[in-house]
Amino acid sequence: ITVALREGGEAFRCLVAYYGPLDLMPVRPHLGPEIPDAVLRALSPISYLDAPAAQTPTFVVRAEADVHWPMEGIDAYVGAARAGNLPVTLRPHSTGHHAVDVIDDNDESRAIMQETLAFILQYI
Repeated sequence: ITVALREGGEAFRCLVAYYGPLDLMPVRPHLGPEIPDAVLRALSPISYLDAPAAQTPTFVVRAEADVHWPMEGIDAYVGAARAGNLPVTLRPHSTGHHAVDVIDDNDESRAIMQETLAFILQYI
């Protein structure tokens, strides 16, 4: 998503992020000082919500049992996108883990896959 937002979304009709690191600043405490905050911001999609490409419809899946990425990054991104009236859809997976599309073979995961495909099909 960072590339699409930063470098222009003209080639992208829609974006999908599954349990993604949409704001890297919350992981700062887990990283060494050799990685500057400016790099984290530059790699965070939340930093580009003021770019024209941020108008690209985005579907975000949030795996509620994910321990690999702090949820506050996803929440911050979705909150900022909604505050900016940007087209973002948040689909939480109530019991999903990181890699929900691979690990959690259940009805909710299958529903999310179907919703994802339906979302994409709207824009092709």
